[in-house]
Amino acid sequence: MIRSRFSQKMSLKSGSLQYQKSKKPWKKVFCVVDGFSLIVKKSEDSDKEIENIDLTLASSIDFDDDCKKPNSFIIESDTIYTFSADSEEDRIEWVEILQTAMKGTESESISISDFDILKVLGKGTYGKVQLVRYKKTGQIYAMKSLSKANIAANDLIDKTFIERNILLAVQNRFVVSAHFAFQTESKLVLVTDYIPGGELHSRIRAEHHFKVPRVRMYSAQLIEAVGYLHECGVLHRDIKPENVLIDIDGSLKLTDFGVVKIGIDEKDSSTTTFCGTPEYMSPEMIIGEPYSRSVDWWSVGVIIYEMAFGMTPFFNDNVNLTYKAIIQENPVYPEGEDLEMYEDVDDTLIDLISRLLTKDPNNRLGTSEEDYLEIEAHPFFDGFDFEALRNGELENEWKPQIQDATDVSQFAVDFTNETPRFTFENPEMVNPSLQDQFAGFTWRNDF
Repeated sequence: MIRSRFSQKMSLKSGSLQYQKSKKPWKKVFCVVDGFSLIVKKSEDSDKEIENIDLTLASSIDFDDDCKKPNSFIIESDTIYTFSADSEEDRIEWVEILQTAMKGTESESISISDFDILKVLGKGTYGKVQLVRYKKTGQIYAMKSLSKANIAANDLIDKTFIERNILLAVQNRFVVSAHFAFQTESKLVLVTDYIPGGELHSRIRAEHHFKVPRVRMYSAQLIEAVGYLHECGVLHRDIKPENVLIDIDGSLKLTDFGVVKIGIDEKDSSTTTFCGTPEYMSPEMIIGEPYSRSVDWWSVGVIIYEMAFGMTPFFNDNVNLTYKAIIQENPVYPEGEDLEMYEDVDDTLIDLISRLLTKDPNNRLGTSEEDYLEIEAHPFFDGFDFEALRNGELENEWKPQIQDATDVSQFAVDFTNETPRFTFENPEMVNPSLQDQFAGFTWRNDF
C-alpha cells in the first residue's frame, strides 16, 4: 500500500476518539490532524478515510458541554461533527490543536511592506510573479499577486483557496511550498519558494533531449512529487514541463495547483472535469469519461517521452488533431538512422513510456492501489536508490549556473527587465460584498 509520508511529516496530533456525524450513531475512530485537515479513519492501521475534514472551512471548533458524551467537542462546517475524548486533558489538547490548524498563525501584520520587491519573474492572466526579499530574515522568495476582481469575475475564489491550502501544507523535496499568504483590498498574495533554475520546458528546448541517466533521475523526481500529492488526496491535472521548475541543486520541483482536484485518495475515486494542456491530456479526459489518478501518470509518460526524444508524442498544430492522435494513435519511437542520436535509449525506457501511455487507464502503469510505487518498481529503475533520492543524497548531472540568491538569469528577459513594483489596482473594482469571501486568506506558515 502507499506509504503515508504526508502524515509522517504533517501530523500535529493523532489518537482514538468517539465520533458522531450529525445525529448518526457514535463510532470509535482514529483521528489525525494532518496540516489543515482532520482525517477520520476506522483504525490507526486503516488506509481508508471515513472523513477528511478541511479545517480551514470550519465556522467554529469548540467544547460541547451540552453533549451527553463526556469530554466532547464540536466542529461546525457544512456538517456538524461531534467528538468525545478519553479525558478532559485530551479534549483541551485536541481543541487547541484543531483551532490552531483552522486559524494557523494568522497575522494581519504580514503585508507588502514586509518585502523588498527585486525583479519581475513572469506574468499571467490573473496577476504576476516577482522576486522578493523578506526584510525580517533576508530570505529570498517568489511572490505571486492575484487580482481579486479577476478571480471573482472568473469564479475562481474557491480554486484560489485550494491552491493556497496545498502550497501551505505540502512538505516534499520535489514540490513547491508557500510560506506566507496575505491580502490587500484588491489583491491576494502568495509567497512561495524561489526556484532559480527556470522551467524544465526551457531546458528541454535548450538541449533538445537528455541522455538516459538524466531522464531516469528527472523521471524519479517527478514520480516522487506526483506520488506524494496522490498520497495527500491531490490530483494535479496539469502536469507539463512549464509547471516543473529546476532548483539550485538541479532537482525538479512541481508547481502550479490552479486546476487540482482534492479528495482523490483512492483508486476508485473519480471526477470528469475537462482541464489541463492538450498535449499532456489523457484519452479518458478528452472523451469525457470519469478519471482518477491515472491522468497524472499519463502526463508523466508524455514528459518522459519528451525528455528522451525532444518532442511530445502526439503534437499537432491543430489541437483537434492532437486530441485525435491521443485517442487513436500509439507513440512512435525513433528507428534506424533516427535512433543514432538516441544511442543510449534501451527497451526498459521504451516499455516504461509505453505502459504509462496505455490508452486504457485500467491497464496503465500506476493505476493500481500501489500508485507511484508500481512505477518505481519498473525495470527502468532497477538499481536506482529512491531512498537516497528522498534524502537528497543523489547528485544531479546538470545544475543551473546561479551567481547568487537573487539571480534571475534563467527567466525571460522580457519580464526580468521590467520595473519591479506592486501594481496598484483600484479596490473599488472589488464588490464590497465579495470581500467576506476572501476572509481567512492571510496565513503565516510557522507550524
